[in-house]
Amino acid sequence: MLALANKHGEVLASIPGLADICRITVEQMEEALECFKNPDPYSRTKDFEGRRVFEIDGGWTLANHPKYRRMASKEDELEKTALRVARHRDRNNPLQGVTVTECNGDVTAEQDIAEADADADADAGTEKRAASPKKSKKPKLTDEQFIAELKADPVYSGIDIDREYGKMVRWCSMKGAKPSQMRLVRWLNKIDVPMGTKPATAVPVIAKVQRFDRARNAEIIGKWQRDMINEGFRRDDVHATAEEIYHTAETDLTYDAVEQMSHSCPLPRQKWRKASSPEFP
Repeated sequence: MLALANKHGEVLASIPGLADICRITVEQMEEALECFKNPDPYSRTKDFEGRRVFEIDGGWTLANHPKYRRMASKEDELEKTALRVARHRDRNNPLQGVTVTECNGDVTAEQDIAEADADADADAGTEKRAASPKKSKKPKLTDEQFIAELKADPVYSGIDIDREYGKMVRWCSMKGAKPSQMRLVRWLNKIDVPMGTKPATAVPVIAKVQRFDRARNAEIIGKWQRDMINEGFRRDDVHATAEEIYHTAETDLTYDAVEQMSHSCPLPRQKWRKASSPEFP
C-alpha cells in the first residue's frame, strides 16, 4: 500500500484489485485490511492507537505515511551522497587502470565523503572569489585615532568616551584582562543612553533566524486534516488549506494555531463544502 500511495498518503483502489496485486484471495485481503484498521497495542507507531489505515471514499489513507515519506527522503540523500563520492573518486584517482593491492586499498567511505565535500566547497569558494573583486584591508587605527572616531560616531552621542575608556582600563587591570578596541566597543554598547539622546542614524536590527520542526508541523496538520474530513468537509478543500498552512508556517505549530490559520487562508474554512458522507469511520 505504501508503494501505491500518492503524495497525500491515499491508496485509491478496490479490495479485489489489491488482492490481485498481492496475489492473495479477496477473503485474505479483507482479513488483512481489518487488521490494519484495528488498534495494535504492539505497534511501534503509537499514533491512532497503532492503526495503519483509514477508509476514505475510493480507497484508504495511510495513517503513518508522513513517517515513511521522511524515511524515503533520507534514503534519497544517502543515494545522492554515494553518487557524489563516486564522481570524486573518478576525478581524483591517479591510479585508474592500475591494480591496487589490499595493503593500500583500504579507504573509508567517511574519508571519501569528506574529501568530496571539501572539493565542492573549494570549487564554490573559487567561483565566488572570481566573481567578486578583492577588497583592500582597512589599516589598523591607533588607540588615539580609534577613540577620536568613536567620539565622531553619532551612535555614541551622549556618552563620555574618555570617561568610559578610563573605567574600562581600570576594570581590565583589576580582572587581569587586556584592554582592546573591541572590548571598548562592547563596553560602550552596554551603556544605557538617556531617551532624550538620539543618534543621527538608525542602527539596523538584525532579526534572529527562527528554526522550527517541519516534520512535527506536518504531523499536527495531518491530524487536524483528518479531524476536519471526519467532521464532514470535502477532502479537496481540506487538503488545499492544509498545504497552504504547511508552506506558510514560520514557527512550530499547535493544533489550535492550525485551527485559527484555517480561517485566514485563500480558501478559508467558512467557504468549504460539505461532503455527502463522512470519509473516515
